[in-house]
Amino acid sequence: AVPVMQAGALVLNGNMALLEKIRDTLDGEPAVMVRQGEQFIRVATFLKNAAGKSQVGVALPADGPETAALRAGKTYIGLIVRNDKYYMSVFEPVMREGQPVGAISIRISIDHEMQRLNQRIQSVTVGKTGYVYVVEPDRKSVV
Repeated sequence: AVPVMQAGALVLNGNMALLEKIRDTLDGEPAVMVRQGEQFIRVATFLKNAAGKSQVGVALPADGPETAALRAGKTYIGLIVRNDKYYMSVFEPVMREGQPVGAISIRISIDHEMQRLNQRIQSVTVGKTGYVYVVEPDRKSVV
């Protein structure tokens, strides 16, 4: 069983009512993770996989940059592509006695902005037949 994450007396595991309030206030999708060993397990999230299955109980990728940052007790901010949609995600560690015991995150859609950027970039012609593309450092082509 995964540990229980609490904010005072409020249990966060499975607390979708709280996540709904946060989502409606911030127009983003929040999530709560608890640390179990070297993993961060989602205990409250709206995230679903490509087949539509809830990701509650599923660990963050073990080799992901967000996991590495959280293990080190640091914030992670990055571009995430899920189900072919672009999001900006922020993961903030929850610390207890100087150690990361969990995390909270928010994922905000930037898909509309990325579509607009993609259209603008595709409209640029270099010379007669050249084109422009954008690459995120140390990653794949973005647009």
